[in-house]
Amino acid sequence: MERESNVDRLTEQLEELQRGRQLIVYALVFFAVMFVAEAIAGFGFGRWFSHRLESERKSEFSRAFDNYLHQRWNFHSGAVTGYAWWAEPWNLARTGRWAEAKALFEGDPTLQGSFDYFAVYSQSDTPRFEFPGAGNTPLVIPPDIVRFLVESRSMQRGETNLILRIGDKPYLVTAAAMADAQGRPQIPGICVFAFSLDRFLISAREILPATLELSEDGSGFLSVPLVASMRSTDAPLYVRITPNTLMEDLIRNILLAFLAFQIVLSILLFAVISPRYVRERTMRLEKMVRASRILNRELELRVDELTAARTEIQKSEKKYRDLVESSREIIFSIDSKGNITTINQAVSSLLGFQPESLIGKSILDLIYVSPDRSMNFRREFISEQIESVIQNQKVASFKTEFVTRYNEPRELETTLEYVPLDGGYAIFGKAASMVEDMLATYCERESMKFVIGNYLTLSEQISQRVTNNLGLHCDAGTTLQIRICVSEMIINGIEHGNLGITYEEKTNATEDGSYLALLRRRQFEAPYSSRKLKVVYSLNPRRLLIVVQDEGAGFNHTQILKDNSMEANKKMHLHGRGITMAKSVFDSMRYNEKGNRVALLKRFRNQTPPTSPGSTIV
Repeated sequence: MERESNVDRLTEQLEELQRGRQLIVYALVFFAVMFVAEAIAGFGFGRWFSHRLESERKSEFSRAFDNYLHQRWNFHSGAVTGYAWWAEPWNLARTGRWAEAKALFEGDPTLQGSFDYFAVYSQSDTPRFEFPGAGNTPLVIPPDIVRFLVESRSMQRGETNLILRIGDKPYLVTAAAMADAQGRPQIPGICVFAFSLDRFLISAREILPATLELSEDGSGFLSVPLVASMRSTDAPLYVRITPNTLMEDLIRNILLAFLAFQIVLSILLFAVISPRYVRERTMRLEKMVRASRILNRELELRVDELTAARTEIQKSEKKYRDLVESSREIIFSIDSKGNITTINQAVSSLLGFQPESLIGKSILDLIYVSPDRSMNFRREFISEQIESVIQNQKVASFKTEFVTRYNEPRELETTLEYVPLDGGYAIFGKAASMVEDMLATYCERESMKFVIGNYLTLSEQISQRVTNNLGLHCDAGTTLQIRICVSEMIINGIEHGNLGITYEEKTNATEDGSYLALLRRRQFEAPYSSRKLKVVYSLNPRRLLIVVQDEGAGFNHTQILKDNSMEANKKMHLHGRGITMAKSVFDSMRYNEKGNRVALLKRFRNQTPPTSPGSTIV
């Protein structure tokens, strides 16, 4: 609404100017004010912009000069490796034939033309020989500097770069050991190169569009310290860099030219164009204002629509959050690594954990691990389910025991679902209290046969399946004991039967933490990998019969079945208690002669056991 009132006032003012005789005067005043404002803003902006550009130019000049200086140092290094690392001169020097070595260097015009001074020192501060170089000016390097260079570089790889004031002039000096073409020092001593800093600045002017001169006070447009990253025994030196053209002057001249062009153009505009053209332009402006008024109204309507849509989205999001947070089921999401990204308040009531304390933790940390390490393949089973959901992009449902805050198990019905998102995906899950199968209480008889590979995680699924319909015949405690025993028999058949893992091997691998690696290796080795495990399950009103048969070599079951629980515990450790537990839970436990087939019988409603001790259960 404020925009619309502003547009209306502007339209009324334009209509009044159109009817008045002082339209041109007002226009002239307007243009004059505009020119003054442009001049003030332009000069202010130009000054600020020029300072910014000058700051960038200073950085560029500084980098360019540093690069050029390092190129000169690199040239020194190249000269060292290109000329001084000659095996022949150093072989001559090694035998004391310094005059012949000097003659070899004198015959190299490139060496003398590229430097102002070249000298070779042995163990003293007096050079063995020296050349004045291109500058034809003999130099005397202070003895303490020579001793320092000899001590630091003699019989050492690499070179030392310095900026020294020799006499009244500064020089770029490089010192290196006398070495062969591979840089290996040959004899004690050093060779020294020197190049005039004045000549260096002259050559730098050919590259940098600026004036370069030496300074000791660091003043001027830009002063680059020569000793910032170099070693020196003299007072600091600076190179004062003054560009050929200052950006402030250049921008000011451009701005003056632009303002002059605008003034001339305005004069021509008012002198040549008639008032009729001004009126036509005013009418066009009015049309534009009216069009802008309509556009403003449309924009206001769009804004109102967007505001209403945003409000509805916020309501929907709040409703969704309320539904999730009020749910009695644990609703969560995990990433591809199984780490929890979101979880609702139901985890507090079902497991006792606060939701914020679980964010970022692995979902496997919520899976129950029994103290005696039995039934501890749930975590591996959950990991396989997560990988299956990601690969197949489908839904997985299963039952598993979660751990509560008090480290107690709680069995929950769990569902995992793959959900694609923008640029990736997420896995949403739901865990709820177990819902009893209403038909399980009506199941009187059932039978089935399973043939499985050597995967321990299947033991829990099969044990759950064969005990689902025991509600009509057993209480919950007995059902849980049967389920655990069946799982242990399946695990025994896979581990000790099909995979041939002995009790001693499992005990040692469990203690040193390599059990899972042993299990994985046997699952893919011949002949273990091709073996199968059969589970036959039969239920009727009188009894439950479960037969587990593996394809392994069997074992001596006679003595173990005669042992009591205490002796079995001592002999078979924690992972061998399955047989002892099954003896106490089932009414009958029979092995075949080979020991690779066991039949478990549980009678219901006080059924009378068979009288013949040698009878076989089928």
